[in-house]
Amino acid sequence: LYLIDTAIDTSSAFFDDNPNLEIGESILVRGTGDPPASGLGLGGYDPATAAHGTEMLSMIAGPTYGAAQGTPIKVVSYNIYPDGATTNISTLIEAINLANTHKNLNHLHDPAAFCIASSADTPGPSPASLESAIDYTLDNVYATVLVSAGNGPGSASDYTPSDLGSKNGVLCVGAIDANNPPLQVEHTRGPNGVDLWAPGEMVAAADVEGNPTAMTGTSASTALATGAALIYLSANPVLTPSQIEIAMKNSAQEVVPNQKIVYIPSPADASAANALNHMDYDDWAYWYELDSNGVNNGTDTDEDGDGWTDKEEYFFLGSDPTSPAGYRTPILQMVASSQSSASFEFPLSCFLYQPSALSSPFELRDGSTLSIQRSPDLKNWIDCTSEVLDLQEAGDEGLAVTISFGIAIDPMVKTKCFYQILVDQ
Repeated sequence: LYLIDTAIDTSSAFFDDNPNLEIGESILVRGTGDPPASGLGLGGYDPATAAHGTEMLSMIAGPTYGAAQGTPIKVVSYNIYPDGATTNISTLIEAINLANTHKNLNHLHDPAAFCIASSADTPGPSPASLESAIDYTLDNVYATVLVSAGNGPGSASDYTPSDLGSKNGVLCVGAIDANNPPLQVEHTRGPNGVDLWAPGEMVAAADVEGNPTAMTGTSASTALATGAALIYLSANPVLTPSQIEIAMKNSAQEVVPNQKIVYIPSPADASAANALNHMDYDDWAYWYELDSNGVNNGTDTDEDGDGWTDKEEYFFLGSDPTSPAGYRTPILQMVASSQSSASFEFPLSCFLYQPSALSSPFELRDGSTLSIQRSPDLKNWIDCTSEVLDLQEAGDEGLAVTISFGIAIDPMVKTKCFYQILVDQ
């Protein structure tokens, strides 16, 4: 998650209660004449300068209130409000460009969302430089963008940056009340230019001290929609921004004609996983650019010329197919002792697998179960699930699980063995 907002105040330790949330770098973005830091004045630190960003994150992924609190999320924030209330377009553009660079350098193929819940109070179309920065986010960084419709009268399509909701992959979010109609004009623009609607009236949040508070307006609705987008991205990590927008619109609730209300999946909803399943193998291959050549004759590229096709490197080596060096640890790991056991990792959507939400170690949130089979020749398979220890989450980002076998394996016996993982409906 790239949160472009005010500072985030973590001093209360409120966010520590969500083990799925990692708060990473916080970057100050300052324009000419701005103070070098937020909240520094004659009276010292002013918590109000971090209020908006803190409340936003609490609604997106904070404990108790977060829409996506069960989804592993890393937050990189860009503080563009020197006084906690005002900023300018040039500072916003700089923050987007910095976020684009950070994503490309550190998380090129990881799913991500940009949350820009500025007040959108600048009338007129977005300047070309802002549009260019967002285009780069969509086309080169592959991050879904969410912008608020803005609080006030008029159409979201007539203000900056909410007018960017017209782009595929940018979702402009308006606010509704508990009965679904849009809020009064001082709290939301629309309906023109609004892609999705979400609750925006007295939405529960946490303040800078970690105490309960509430927010009204399109910032709150954008926070909830961002949480939903992160859940979709977790379940469909290789979908493009435009595909995520289509998926969220298709699963939205339409109580009033032409008013799509964002669907925020709940782990307790047995149908949630099916509603979120929008990804197939072709999406995966496209995301990693594995089918750019060689489709017609059934082969694939070997971009680094090391004798392994790009697909083989992903499947069997878990390595970067563009680099001839730097293979990761082999998928199957053995310990050199007579009491060794085998374990290996495989990727699994963190929406489908979360131990705290499951009653069985091999059960997935959609009601299906995993089973493991073994074969000496890839022809004859026997079920060996009973030999497998409880699944364990693996990886810093919680996007894989480890399968370990509770049986002794003698490394001196060089017998070939294959395993396959099945999903039983």
